[in-house]
Amino acid sequence: MSVVLFVIALGSHYVNRANWARTGNLRSPRLGGIWQGAAYIFFAYIGFDAVSTTAQEAKNPQRDLPIGMIASLAICTILYIAVAGVLTG
Repeated sequence: MSVVLFVIALGSHYVNRANWARTGNLRSPRLGGIWQGAAYIFFAYIGFDAVSTTAQEAKNPQRDLPIGMIASLAICTILYIAVAGVLTG
């Protein structure tokens, strides 16, 4: 987690917003790269089943598991977006 936050903090100083300008259409050859990136993100989210395997250790699993899963998904989604923004910027 600290490495991801370090990359975001350090890389945000080098972001050039002109790289995010929309040029061309979405049917360009770069669309294949978008699909490949989406596949990597999909497989990264498969690891969240580890949260559900800890159900036996929770005091109140009906309340704690949904909160834990949604919170971990939200945090990781925000971090993925931030890293992708820094890398493409």
